[in-house]
Amino acid sequence: MLAGITTFMTMAYVLAVQPAAICGFGPDPVFTDVNGLVISKSALLVMCALVSGAITLFMGLYANLPLAAADGPVHGVGADTELVLKLLH
Repeated sequence: MLAGITTFMTMAYVLAVQPAAICGFGPDPVFTDVNGLVISKSALLVMCALVSGAITLFMGLYANLPLAAADGPVHGVGADTELVLKLLH
């Protein structure tokens, strides 16, 4: 039970912090990339959730390990932003 709660809280923390770390912690909920594309924190939240879900499924189904995985702030900045940019184009 404690392990499940700990895993849930860790994953919820990643979903709460990751979009803010990319967009900035200010009141502005969007940022504009170098190409002029406006990306919102909500789009980054959805992509972070999808990437975390895909990684967790991969760990369970392919690697056969009972681990929940998410992209961290260092690795996720590039991965999430890249996915959002590709989906919005």
